[in-house]
Amino acid sequence: MKRSDKTASKAVRTRALQRGLSAAPTAEAAGGTRQRTQATRAKKTALQWYADRGALVEADEDAALNDARLYAGEALARLHEQAYRRARVTARYSAEARGGTGGAEDSFVRSEHARQRFEEKFRALPSRTRAVVRLCVVEDEFVGRSRMERLRCGLDKLVELHEQKKVIQNDTKGIDERAIV
Repeated sequence: MKRSDKTASKAVRTRALQRGLSAAPTAEAAGGTRQRTQATRAKKTALQWYADRGALVEADEDAALNDARLYAGEALARLHEQAYRRARVTARYSAEARGGTGGAEDSFVRSEHARQRFEEKFRALPSRTRAVVRLCVVEDEFVGRSRMERLRCGLDKLVELHEQKKVIQNDTKGIDERAIV
């Protein structure tokens, strides 16, 4: 067997897959120079990248604020995805009604509701932070050090809106419990 025809054994492939690495033979095994193989992993968003490095908080701020800002930004990104994703065309091959919901009308209502909530949250952001939040959270672009303060300010407003929503939900829950008793 030629040296260039070698492939990784089953045990080597299993160990590599467990570590998340590619099991493809490297150029070194084929007789060439050594090249690193990079693991194929899910792409991190710019916001996740900043959060992993602690860039969403300043040195004098609480570290837990990093997670709160990340959560608020990801919630806005999910809301944008629900509101503005492309409509999907599906076909059913039988005339039978399906058991669950999910028709075109339901899908439109859900996306319209998400669009209204996204626009409401986005309009609540300070005007000087909107462009930076849209760039980093919605369009998944890196904003750089010069705009990080504006990004933090916008994410703080999103955290505040999320906290207000939780307080309102708890208040209405208490009212419902009193009415039931």
